Amino acid sequence: MGKSPATSQINNLERREDEYMNDDKDIFSEYPDVVTPEDVQNMLHMGRNSVYKLLKEEKIKTLKIGKKYIIPKKSVIRFIDINT
Repeated sequence: MGKSPATSQINNLERREDEYMNDDKDIFSEYPDVVTPEDVQNMLHMGRNSVYKLLKEEKIKTLKIGKKYIIPKKSVIRFIDINT
């Protein structure tokens, strides 16, 4: 039995994301896998308020524990990819 169109689309998306992450594995290699808002400021050459606005609006996917942001470096890379 063949794959459904939805299954094929999901597989294609996963494959593209894997390829994307492999292509860009060297981008921001000097940063750890989890970065701080200050790191994001440096990575994107943006000011503090602009970065916190992106985080608050969930433009960059993050986990917030109390007042602390846990930001996967992959989320920053994905933000760049979506917005370029």
